[in-house]
Parts: sequence; C-alpha cells; structure tokens
Amino acid sequence: TEVWRYDTEFPIISSAAVAESLVYVGDFTRLYALDVQTGEERWRFDHGQMSLFFAPIIVADQVALASYDTIYMLDRASGAQRWSKRFDNMQVIPAGATHQHLYVKTTNQLWALDRSEGAVLWNYAMPNFISLPAITNDQLYIITRADGSSQLRALQQSDGRELWRQDRAGILNAAPVIAGGRVYVRTDSGGILVFASS
Repeated sequence: TEVWRYDTEFPIISSAAVAESLVYVGDFTRLYALDVQTGEERWRFDHGQMSLFFAPIIVADQVALASYDTIYMLDRASGAQRWSKRFDNMQVIPAGATHQHLYVKTTNQLWALDRSEGAVLWNYAMPNFISLPAITNDQLYIITRADGSSQLRALQQSDGRELWRQDRAGILNAAPVIAGGRVYVRTDSGGILVFASS
C-alpha cells in the first residue's frame, strides 16, 4: 500500500538518509527534507549544480552533502547552510562523521574536517586508491591501493596517523566493516579476511 509520494523535478540518484521524523533525499540539484509520515516538504536546499550523487550524512543537528567538489554542512532542522568547503576540481564523497569530525574522500585521499566550521584537520593520501572508512570511537580503518597491492590500514582518528597496516594478496578495493572488535575485509576470490582491530 502506497503511503505517500513526493515528486522531484529531476531524478533521484542517491540513497536517502533518515533521522527522527525526517527523510533526506536529493535529486540532481536539490536536497529535500520530507516528513517521514506524510511526505510533506519541510525544506529544500538548492546548490545549483547537477551533481548530487551521494547520500547525505546525518550527525547530531547537521546534515552534510557533497556536490562534485564542494561539501556543504546544513542545519538539519531548517536546511540553512552553516558552512561549505571546496576541494579544487576533486570529486568528494561524504564518508562518515563523529561528534568532532566530518570525513570526506576523493579517489586517493581521506580528509578530516572540523564539523563545526569545515576547517581541514588532516588528510591522508595514497598513490592510487582509498576506500570509505569504517569508524570506531578512536580509529578509522581503510583499504588502500599502492605498490601494486592492497592494504588494510588503521588510522588514529584525532590526527590521521597510521597505527598499523596489513598487506595481504587479494584484498578487494571495498570498504571494510568493523564489529565486535574485528575488522572484516572482502577478497577478490569471494572470501572474507578477519583481523583484530588493535
């Protein structure tokens, strides 16, 4: 049974995000906040570019979205822009958030931004590839590609310092998953490798 429907001007190509009573969904040029129960539009944010391809990140009272090379941080209740950060001609992806940090990634770099004002706190770069991170209270886990092979790396959340790495043949270039103090990594043969998180 259809409960409600909301039509946008352009196709919706990113996943939605839901927090409390609102669902956040974007078409090519706008992010919409809709009432979960009724579909009524609460607000919309128009960034003016046809490049809203990735799901927004919800953290506390903020919502972060990426439009090609720019990250926008909005007030979750009103849609008012709090800040924006441009990465010159690098397509960025919202990659996760904590109470202090917003993480964004490009093909081969991971950036930590101050969530309150958008200042760059640190960035971690590799020659070829960096995955989306798995995030715990104090660490980040990423898959990287360098020197013709892939690695699992643990980074300190506060400063991006590398804590350890695991080089294994066949690690797939996909985001790791962490649960119960273990890090789960896919392999290119269809298997799973499991590592202790510390």
